[in-house]
Amino acid sequence: MKHNFYKVLSTAALAAIIAGAGTVGVMRAVQAAPAAKSAVPQEAAQAAKAAQTSQTSQAEKAEHAGQTAGLNNVDQKLIDAAQAKLKEFVKEPVAFLKAETAKLGDEEAVCFVISETKMGSETSPNENVTVKRDGTVVNLYLSTSYKELNDNVKAKLDLAWKQAYNKDSSGIERVFVHYTNSEFYFTGLDYTNITAANGKKESVDLINGKLDYSGGKLEEQEVPAAINKAAAEALSRAGATAKGSPDVTFGNKPNGKKVYYFTYGETNKGEVKVNVEETTNRLLGLSLEDSSLLKDLSQVSKENAEEETNAIREKVNGYGLDELKKAAVEQAKAMLNLDLSDYAAKRDETSKSSYHNSVVFTKEGAPGVTGYFNAKGFFHGFNIEQ
Repeated sequence: MKHNFYKVLSTAALAAIIAGAGTVGVMRAVQAAPAAKSAVPQEAAQAAKAAQTSQTSQAEKAEHAGQTAGLNNVDQKLIDAAQAKLKEFVKEPVAFLKAETAKLGDEEAVCFVISETKMGSETSPNENVTVKRDGTVVNLYLSTSYKELNDNVKAKLDLAWKQAYNKDSSGIERVFVHYTNSEFYFTGLDYTNITAANGKKESVDLINGKLDYSGGKLEEQEVPAAINKAAAEALSRAGATAKGSPDVTFGNKPNGKKVYYFTYGETNKGEVKVNVEETTNRLLGLSLEDSSLLKDLSQVSKENAEEETNAIREKVNGYGLDELKKAAVEQAKAMLNLDLSDYAAKRDETSKSSYHNSVVFTKEGAPGVTGYFNAKGFFHGFNIEQ
């Protein structure tokens, strides 16, 4: 069967589509939303556990990898190509539940499903490997454990964990692998992202084998008072009043300053996200999530999902740069007390398949700023470069 990727999707899938990952094989959003990437390994591990349970119960019916139901009529070279790519990350062959036809732009591909996610009465691939008819693996997503990794990947993870936390990686519980090799995906050609998380809410991200990011979840008492104060002031400036304490995560690039990510789940303006840099207490980002494009897309109806989704994309991509800059200048001043009037503006149009819902502002001698807007042309969030 062919996938219908215009049905109502999860927030993560929507975020990936907005980023330009396309409408096929979207498994994980990578730096897609206005709030910078923050680690939530506990939630990810729970989702992975559920997927793994589903995978195991169905895969037990297979005699060995490549002999599961739905693969009898699949070209063996495509199965071999999928298994060869998986072997670059794990030691043993992986059982496939089935194979489905998928569209990669104008090209047809085969999606080998490892596990599925149930959404209402329908299921969608969760872990999978997508292979073009010529045998090129273009997309892979796998959730696995540290012990199932091959020695090469383990060595890279061990080094990254030591670099990030100055301790060994013995506590890693779940590992998520995402690979793409097509310009159809926003991550592009020969791209590999490996995320590993432990039971202490810490994680690392490796891009093409090297540490790119580390982070984790914090308890309220672990957040410095000055950081808490800066976040509260930013929230107030945006006209939001919080009910209860925020969820706080941290993250940082190698040799970079730590950033604290606050998520205020309940405010008079809905969910609000605030990013604050350590030591400087500088505001690096603010987003009114209930006014985001993700929110717009999550509200499309099941009956007319494709039509409504396309209408939103056309509206978003149809705004002119001058119109957007005028709105951004006004909203950045109101939300962040940030004057963008003398910044140069450039529309971010990096992928034909994406929603071009961001504008990049630059000024000599000043950090770059990226603004994110919704279907109404309202800038709900801004990120400031470190």
